[in-house]
Amino acid sequence: MKKFTLSSMMALSVALLTACAPQSPSSLENQDNSAIVGGRMVVPGSQLSKQVFMIYVKTFDRGSLCTATMITPTVGLTAAHCVDSLTAAYALYTIDAEKILRGTGGARETLLKNPLVRQITAVRVHPRWNGSINGENNGDIAVFKIGGRLPDGFQVTRLFEGSIKKGSRIIASGYGITSSLIGGGSGLLRETIATVDDPDLTESEFSIDQKNFQGSCSGDSGGPSFVTSPFGRLEQVGIVSYGDRDCEIRGVYTYPLAHKSWISNAIVSLR
Repeated sequence: MKKFTLSSMMALSVALLTACAPQSPSSLENQDNSAIVGGRMVVPGSQLSKQVFMIYVKTFDRGSLCTATMITPTVGLTAAHCVDSLTAAYALYTIDAEKILRGTGGARETLLKNPLVRQITAVRVHPRWNGSINGENNGDIAVFKIGGRLPDGFQVTRLFEGSIKKGSRIIASGYGITSSLIGGGSGLLRETIATVDDPDLTESEFSIDQKNFQGSCSGDSGGPSFVTSPFGRLEQVGIVSYGDRDCEIRGVYTYPLAHKSWISNAIVSLR
């Protein structure tokens, strides 16, 4: 894991759900279509394929991956723990990000030659974020700016402004591993349906039940959960933050709506 912490609030081992281990392009394994965890590959041309993308984060001696969405044509949304210590980062706007990483070797010069890749040029991390889960409003949320325009066909994501309740069904998506035991499958965009376990876990977080092996895991950090509006549009209700070590009990999401004012101000600061 990029980072690890213990949370007494949940009385179990929890981990920030970023890359399961330091990643290199050659280590991203091409697995079957069985999961984000308990899910399926996202269909090309679907709403999810046009709204969710991977960010490849490089720190001093390694690379890792997270998931993100765009909330303006130039500003993306992800988890704070994904981008709080980066030296360079890139947005890959494709459902098959591992193919790009394999082909480029993860090098800046070759990555930026790909028309589906943008460099992340600036980051704003929520001031409450201190690098660890504290069981409160920990601010595991960040925005970032990309260089250049979005690739053709990619869409800005609308944030959901309603409420969810226990038992609500959400769509979770991300580029993470398909199993904490196998540890493979990262770099391919997948989706699954999950059930809200506690809509009021904290003032800024909700949790989903993963005991049926459906939900988020390592590499899905920063990725969205969606609800479907009455007009059939996917609207983002959560951002993957953390969960239990084996991705088999509970996944915790940050509510973007709880940080609406901060997001608005951060977007302005990135102009």
